[in-house]
Amino acid sequence: MSEAGSDLEVIVETGARLHFGLLAFGQQHGRQFGGVGAMIDGVGFRLAVSPAESLQVVDRSETGSWSPRIESTVARYVAAESLTAPPPCRIEVIAAPRPHTGLGSGTQLGLAVAAALDRYRGCPVRDIEELAAVSGRGQRSAVGAHGFVQGGLLFEEGKLPGEMLSPLAERVALPDEWRFVLFSRDAVEGQSGTAEQESFARLPPISGEVTARLRSEIVESMLPAARQGDRAAFGESLDRYGSTAGACFAAAQGGVYASAESARLVERLRTAGVVGVGQSSWGPTIFALAANAGEAETIVELVEREAAKDTSLAVWRTSLVSVRNHGALIESRSPTTLKTTS
Repeated sequence: MSEAGSDLEVIVETGARLHFGLLAFGQQHGRQFGGVGAMIDGVGFRLAVSPAESLQVVDRSETGSWSPRIESTVARYVAAESLTAPPPCRIEVIAAPRPHTGLGSGTQLGLAVAAALDRYRGCPVRDIEELAAVSGRGQRSAVGAHGFVQGGLLFEEGKLPGEMLSPLAERVALPDEWRFVLFSRDAVEGQSGTAEQESFARLPPISGEVTARLRSEIVESMLPAARQGDRAAFGESLDRYGSTAGACFAAAQGGVYASAESARLVERLRTAGVVGVGQSSWGPTIFALAANAGEAETIVELVEREAAKDTSLAVWRTSLVSVRNHGALIESRSPTTLKTTS
């Protein structure tokens, strides 16, 4: 690979990741972390990399908070490639989610930057194991990493000592008409970085019996329901899996969910008959599965009515997103060509 830039403009558009819960941590033997999750549209990144005299990072997203992460990923990339300087380019964040909301945004950004730099330098985009290594992602869960290149519902059983990235056990395309309603809270973030590491250090290990129960739920119920497009059975499996996995984090977050507000929202949704409700990763994002766009709108209207009676529910902002059954889109533009890969 050369150190020079190019006359290319590269556009990368990613999805976001819902994580339904880990399979294992703290055990002395066997695979660690693992789990299951799904990729969604509408809350991912859109980056543009274009020629410049030297590295420039511009963040035009709503939060304007992503520049340090991009600079850190570029530094890792430069070191991995033994370059004398960063590729001369302008990296612009056109759209981005809020950070630390349980949507795996750090992984999507890191992989997107590394993939964009590969393409900008005129090189093939490396495979996901190498992308994860050069960007420093996938150290625990690999759902978002595999989702970056494939989309869909993703199941990975965890990583063994010495493995860079947990291998993908199975991937299933979800029905295109399914929707997720996302509930988020302004100015509230989930655990990340040092706080997350400290929480894992304090948490009691997940027992082998619980890991086996979680794995059985995925293999015997969740994956078959996804293959059959059985929304009711899939949602019921999500509820069981999320409750069991969330309980393993109670010592760090005070219960199955990240806050009393989260628990109250989940309870209201389930009492109203909504099936397939849970927390993504450390939260605060809560999701609810819907069979189609109309059902998703009904769920939103339900919460709005409940919030009129209970102001504690008014803290939640809602958004409707589609499932994403494909990986990141990478476009290369030059004066005479346009090439797209996914």
